[in-house]
Amino acid sequence: MVHLKAVRETSRDRILPAMYSDNYLWLMPGERRAILTEVQDADARGEKPQILVEGFNTGEVVYR
Repeated sequence: MVHLKAVRETSRDRILPAMYSDNYLWLMPGERRAILTEVQDADARGEKPQILVEGFNTGEVVYR
């Protein structure tokens, strides 16, 4: 089970609201999936948005 979160680069606070084309998804080893994420500039509060990916059997990964 993979979970996505939009976070602020420096503070690591969640950016809410954030819209995802999919979230809480299943991926098998080696499988890929493209997910569209939308956040408003004002909700990022001047910080660069990042996507934090967490999985049941993996550590967290940050996409910039």
